[in-house]
Amino acid sequence: MSAARALNCSTCTNSTPDFLCEVCGAAFCLACIVGTHHAAHPFHRIQTWTGYRINPSQLGLRLRLGHNAGAQCPHPVFLQDFPIITVGGVVRMDIVFCGCAGAPSQFEQLMEASLLPSAVVNPVAAVEFGVVWSINSIFLANDGS
Repeated sequence: MSAARALNCSTCTNSTPDFLCEVCGAAFCLACIVGTHHAAHPFHRIQTWTGYRINPSQLGLRLRLGHNAGAQCPHPVFLQDFPIITVGGVVRMDIVFCGCAGAPSQFEQLMEASLLPSAVVNPVAAVEFGVVWSINSIFLANDGS
């Protein structure tokens, strides 16, 4: 990594940061990248100060679907290392679907999270809506030429 290491975490300012958000460029300690930053920006790419890109699941982070504000589900269904194509690249995440009786399908839970699933039944990947909108804009811009 070419950037000089920050002296303090950009959120709590108390700890020495061990992680860098590649999208924001901000430095974070483990507690803040897990507790604050990733909750608000789950698809931002995380890097260590040695320049090693890590998957959010390596920090114990999971994308929780089906309950409000990422609340824990009493009947979770886990998918590990689930690839999500985002505007910034591919992010591999652990996904926790709601498995409660009467819960929406995995397809519907992904759609509610602004993710387009790879399949209606048993999706194995998803694309962030922003990617779909970007591709659509490119095609519309080139439609008249």
